[in-house]
Amino acid sequence: MERYGGRLPEDDETLRSFKGIGAYTAGAIRSFAFRQRAAILDTNVARVLYRVFRQGRRPEESRGQAASLARVGSARSGAPRLRLQPGPDGSWRHGLQRPESQMPGVSDVERLPELSVHARRRGMTTVLVTAAVIERDGRFLVTRRQAGVHLAGVWEFPGGKCLPGEPLDICMARELFEELAVVAAVGEEIFVTTHEYPERIVELHFFRCEIAGEPMPQQGQEMRWAARAELASMEFPPADAELIARLSGA
Repeated sequence: MERYGGRLPEDDETLRSFKGIGAYTAGAIRSFAFRQRAAILDTNVARVLYRVFRQGRRPEESRGQAASLARVGSARSGAPRLRLQPGPDGSWRHGLQRPESQMPGVSDVERLPELSVHARRRGMTTVLVTAAVIERDGRFLVTRRQAGVHLAGVWEFPGGKCLPGEPLDICMARELFEELAVVAAVGEEIFVTTHEYPERIVELHFFRCEIAGEPMPQQGQEMRWAARAELASMEFPPADAELIARLSGA
């Protein structure tokens, strides 16, 4: 008390020089008592970081907080980032502290785009797919998946998988031309869903589209114009269920 004038030091090095105060406690003191942007990384958070980034050794094999923080700092540009702060209001919920990230340099607004920890653990991949909702005279254009493919025999809105780095609207127009030999005007995106199948995860983007002329199946697939009232009774992929319910008014 005499040495520091009755005040608790604010810097990390001095705090950690006190007996019984380690990296975690020093970070907690700086964050909660002095409102500094200090990283607080306990064992549970270290395990989460390991599962997301999977770099190097398991967290229990690392030597303290510094090693785990180094992994985050050395993550490649564009890698998924985590907000290590509970809730939108931070650790304080009564106006005593503005919401601030406990991880300097890690933005609070960044999320985990197209990342599934479960998918990585199981070796599954996420497939990005576009599908066209084309309506004409109260009927919707649908095609039937052929034998020998995933979900063979079910009806679907025409579309397909995006090529690596391909914009969604470009993918949509390309798929319609390849499948049905039509030039499409790709409109607004009306619905997005993600569905986990046993063997893959599908992220499906539905676009309202208009086409010129009559579609002609190019791959031998069955095609029809289905009335709105028919949609609910037709077999569609599980990923389409919510959209079908909206379109059919169910």
